Amino acid sequence: LHRVVREYELPKPRDCIFLERGDSDVYQIHTVGPVFYLKIHRPPYPTERAEAEARLVAKLRQHGASVVAAVPRRDCAFATEVIASEGTRAALVFEEAPPFRFEAGDESACRRLGTAVARLHAAGDALGPESIRAFAGSDLLPFARRLAHEEDYAELQNLRQKLRERLGELPDCAGEDDVGWCHSDLVLSNIRCREDGSIVFFDFGDAGFIPRANELARIRGSLWKRQAPKRSDGMWAAFVDGYAQVRIVPEIAEHSDWLLMVEALRRIDWIGGVMASCPLRMGTETFNREWVRKQLRSVRESVAQILEAPTETPITGPRQTGDPRA
Repeated sequence: LHRVVREYELPKPRDCIFLERGDSDVYQIHTVGPVFYLKIHRPPYPTERAEAEARLVAKLRQHGASVVAAVPRRDCAFATEVIASEGTRAALVFEEAPPFRFEAGDESACRRLGTAVARLHAAGDALGPESIRAFAGSDLLPFARRLAHEEDYAELQNLRQKLRERLGELPDCAGEDDVGWCHSDLVLSNIRCREDGSIVFFDFGDAGFIPRANELARIRGSLWKRQAPKRSDGMWAAFVDGYAQVRIVPEIAEHSDWLLMVEALRRIDWIGGVMASCPLRMGTETFNREWVRKQLRSVRESVAQILEAPTETPITGPRQTGDPRA
């Protein structure tokens, strides 16, 4: 409260209470006015990236995107370095997100989501890639070595290489004609709604300058996960219709194999990311060698049919039984 929160432009903060532990530590800041949130990243997340995240969100908001804004410090910067025994940690303060979770329960909601994502991408179109260096990701999978069984770690590396090779054999579903700023983690838990139903995005910690098709593939997978396959097709069609009201829809991949592999690669990177912050989470969350093995089994099973297909035979068209969940 006194060493970090007081550095920010807030209306008389009264207290700062620990809220939850996850990829970052989150605190709730109570003031004489609104509630704010303090997010403290875990190493190895650099301060430079936290600063870039907040500035990106501010620019997206200036260009019409509906996002939860970061709060500037009194010196006009956003990120605060917190020196801790485990290393330097980067802190940001954000406004409060709307209270209502987004539920993709019907086609109308999915159509609104499509329109909101398109507006987010349109705002990104107005920005150049000047901050792309700060968002460059590092290879986090080696961190899994510290906890995984040796054979599981070797298989994760091998599986990632196989998926990358197989993606190279498929038609370029992502394309290079629609690359720009994306949220990069648009799962439904990072989307909220105001009372009027309008959609707001938050948690841009994984933002990147990437093919928009990758973003849409992630949303497609989330809809598939929440809905039965047949119902998810209608939800996805409504999403695409809403997106098309604002900008041209990137040609993704009604190609289920491409969707599965993109999501599986993301899942493997996520395992490494969890392991990177694992020393700060031991004792409060259950992470052990069997946890890694369970995640590996899930990824392996989701893409087994793809990797077993002959490499000389091009994979075309969506499988009726395909499941884009990792």
